[in-house]
Amino acid sequence: MEWRRWVPSNFRSPVSSLWPLGKIPQTPLWVPTSLAQLEASEKALLNGHVKTPLKHSLVHLPGSGHYINTIDTLTDASQKPDKTIVLAHGFGAGLGLWYRNIDPLMQQSAARGIKLRILAFDWLGMGRSTRPRFATTTWRTNKKTELVDRSESFFVDSLEDWRHSLQLPPFTLVGHSFGGYLAACYALKHPKRLDSVVMASPIGIPELPRQHRHHITRANERQEATRGEDDVSQLTSNNSSNSSKSSHKSRQATATWVQKLLYALWAGYVTPQSVVRGAGPYGRRLVEGYVTNRFTRTMSPEEQK
Repeated sequence: MEWRRWVPSNFRSPVSSLWPLGKIPQTPLWVPTSLAQLEASEKALLNGHVKTPLKHSLVHLPGSGHYINTIDTLTDASQKPDKTIVLAHGFGAGLGLWYRNIDPLMQQSAARGIKLRILAFDWLGMGRSTRPRFATTTWRTNKKTELVDRSESFFVDSLEDWRHSLQLPPFTLVGHSFGGYLAACYALKHPKRLDSVVMASPIGIPELPRQHRHHITRANERQEATRGEDDVSQLTSNNSSNSSKSSHKSRQATATWVQKLLYALWAGYVTPQSVVRGAGPYGRRLVEGYVTNRFTRTMSPEEQK
């Protein structure tokens, strides 16, 4: 049976990304997600932990048919803020990432007599924003820099269209992780749109220029030699020293193999999100495990519930 006849429409996009041939197991609930569930989770998070009144909207981008999910502290259009801050989340996250930042920023600004407006949004393809097909295979070029430029423009141009739709005055753009990288890209392309840029733990380390690579190689060799000397001084025999070096090289080989595997999967459009979707009903456990391990130490007992 052709799967589109019995798979709910809100399941089709993630299912198609996992089974491109259109044939999937006869279990339509294997990917138990929907935009309605996502919206409910987002509202539960924000309503439960953000006291500042928020306006939710889907900001449509001109001429594209797409929209960007947005929250805004400016609930009364007649008010004129003194300063505007835009919060951009990282890869695979959503605007809910900022739930602990909104109230403190608003309170500190009010204490200083500043009328602050905060907006947060979901990048295209993430959260509750539309998910247009991102098909780099149609970009017929072997130039890596051109692919990077087009990938950056995919996000940067949508952010500019979003700003245009809202008619925002110059604002402060705060980006975390991947959002920090894109914030820098946006600042380079549209400097007059911004007051300032804040990059919180940004990603985006470029490839090292070829003419400088030998310096790094020599530095690594010296570091390995020094590390080997330190190991020898701490060990009681040559046999244990050789064992330590062998173990170190084994760990390096394993790390290199894992990196190559992850890179190959990424190049094949296998993302962490597709792994979670592929896990079906067990995907939630994967996400909960990741969130617990990464954020529990910074969360209050109430937040952990």
